[in-house]
Amino acid sequence: MGELIDIRTLLVNSSFISLFFALGLLLFARYHPTFNGIRLIGFALLINFFSMMLNGAQQIFPDLITIILANSLVYLSSYLILLGFSRFLEVPICHANWLSFGVFLLMFASMLYFTYSHYNVNARIMIMSSTGFMQMLLISFVLLKGNDSFGTASTKMLAVICIFTAFYFAFRVIVVSQADSLDLFMNAGLIHSLVLIVYQILVVSISFSIVWMATTNLELKLRLQASLDPLTQVFNRRALDEIVADNDVTSKLNQMPLSAIMLDIDYFKKLNDGHGHKAGDTVLQKLALILTKNIREHDSVARYGGEEFIILLPNTKREQAEGIAESLRIQLFDEHFSLDNGSNEALHISASFGVATREHDGENWESVFKRVDVALYKAKRTGRNRVESA
Repeated sequence: MGELIDIRTLLVNSSFISLFFALGLLLFARYHPTFNGIRLIGFALLINFFSMMLNGAQQIFPDLITIILANSLVYLSSYLILLGFSRFLEVPICHANWLSFGVFLLMFASMLYFTYSHYNVNARIMIMSSTGFMQMLLISFVLLKGNDSFGTASTKMLAVICIFTAFYFAFRVIVVSQADSLDLFMNAGLIHSLVLIVYQILVVSISFSIVWMATTNLELKLRLQASLDPLTQVFNRRALDEIVADNDVTSKLNQMPLSAIMLDIDYFKKLNDGHGHKAGDTVLQKLALILTKNIREHDSVARYGGEEFIILLPNTKREQAEGIAESLRIQLFDEHFSLDNGSNEALHISASFGVATREHDGENWESVFKRVDVALYKAKRTGRNRVESA
C-alpha cells in the first residue's frame, strides 16, 4: 500500500491544494480588508506551495534548497498561520513569537547538522514533526481564546482538527524514533505519506473555517447595526421591543420587579432652533454616551424617538429606579456639552425623568410604558429637570 501512496506525488498534490486555497484567501482578504490576518494566512499557504514543490524536488536539486530551505519555509508557513489567526481573532501572542523564533533557530541548526555533518533522515523527520506539534498546539490555543464574535462552532471545529494534527505529529515522532534508519525521505513509509493527507485536510479546514468565521462576524455586525440607533449608537426601538420581551419573561419566572426610566431633554426644540440641528445631534450623542457609562452592566438604554430615551432596569425596585434616575439627572445637569463647532461654546442642558415599576405579574408592559410616559410628562408639567414616578 505504501507504493500506492507515492510521497513525491502527494507533495505535488499538496502544493497545488495550497496554491488554490492561498489564492482564494488572498482574494477574500482583498475584498474584505476590515479583517486582519487573512492575508497573512493566504501568504502562508502560498509559501507552503513553494516548500512542498521544493521538497518534492529532492534528489533533483541540492539539499540546501530541497531540505534546508524547503523545511524552513514549512516552519515559516506554520508561524504565519499562527500570526494570522492571532490578528484575525484578536489574540495577543507576544511570548509565542519569541518561542517560535527560538525554535526556528534550533530547528535550522539541527537540520543543517543532520543533513551535512551527520546525515540522518529520521532525525530530520522528528525535528519537523516536533515543531509541527508545537505550532499546531499554539494555533489551537489562539483559536480557543479567540473573539466570540467570530463564532464558537467554527473556531472549536478548527481547533479540534489542529489538535488532531498535533498529536499525529507526536505519534509520528514516536514511530520514527523506533523505526529503522531511512536513506531517503522519498522512500519513507505509509505514516509519512499520511501526514501529507492530514496536511491537505488541514489546509481545506483552515480556508473553510476562515470564511465561516468571517461570515459569522459579518452577520453579527449586521444584526448589531440593525439593532442600534445610527446617531447615538444605543439600542433602537425595534431592539428595545426584543429586550423588553426577554426581560419580561425572566422577571415573571423569577418573580423579580422590572423598572423603566423614560427621559426627555428639556427645551430641545429651542436648542435646535438656536444652535442648529448639528448641535442637537451632538447633544444627543453625548447624552447617550453619558447614559451608557452611568448605568449598570445588565441595564439597557434605547432611543425611543426624537430626544426621548428609555432605560430598562431588570430586578430593580421603584426606590432603586428613582435613585438611578436622580443620579442621571444630576450628572446631565452638571455636564458641559461642547458643540464641536470650533468655538469654545458649551451648553448646559437638563432632562425630565419618568419612572415606573412592575411589581407584580398581572400588569402588561403596555401599561408600564403608559405609566412611565405619564410620569415623564408630569415631570415636564411641574417644572422640568426633575424625576417623577407613576
